[in-house]
Amino acid sequence: VGCGAISNSSLAHIARFCAQLHHLDLSWCNVTDEGLEILTGGAITSLEAIKLRGCSNLTDNTVTTLCESFRSSLRQLDLFGCYNVTPYAISHAVATLPNLHTICLANCPNVTASLVTQHIARWELVDVDLRGCKLVDDDCVGALCARSCRVLRRIKLGGCSLLTDTVIGKLIDCESLEVLDLKGCRS
Repeated sequence: VGCGAISNSSLAHIARFCAQLHHLDLSWCNVTDEGLEILTGGAITSLEAIKLRGCSNLTDNTVTTLCESFRSSLRQLDLFGCYNVTPYAISHAVATLPNLHTICLANCPNVTASLVTQHIARWELVDVDLRGCKLVDDDCVGALCARSCRVLRRIKLGGCSLLTDTVIGKLIDCESLEVLDLKGCRS
């Protein structure tokens, strides 16, 4: 994590020689769209989890390409702090990944209420991280709970300043809930 020397050329080697790779954490590494496109064209066929936290150079093209390439295997997508990723790519990711159960969009400034209610909330998710998403409100959480109520174990909403006491009423039906983060929700 945070290895500035891990670059696109490193990804070319990973793509070529790590065919059995299932989990890849490139958080805060110096990778770009081009490097991740190389990764998708390599020998890796069943990537289950990818963490791209703080990879601020990444764009929608990367997210859509990753999701298309690992459509049947990707279960965990972490885009924490990926500032250039838009609702288009996130909605595409959610629609493309039938086995997605964990999504982290914390500190992604482009996460909107409609993205959550119309796209993310359509899937049964086990783990949702929306910390710092300033446009997430009670209705977003209600929509997530309505679909994922039986399986939702972790929901992180810290810093979502539009949440009110009403959100608790929406969460109480989530009988599998193990982790609830509401730090800094000041409404």
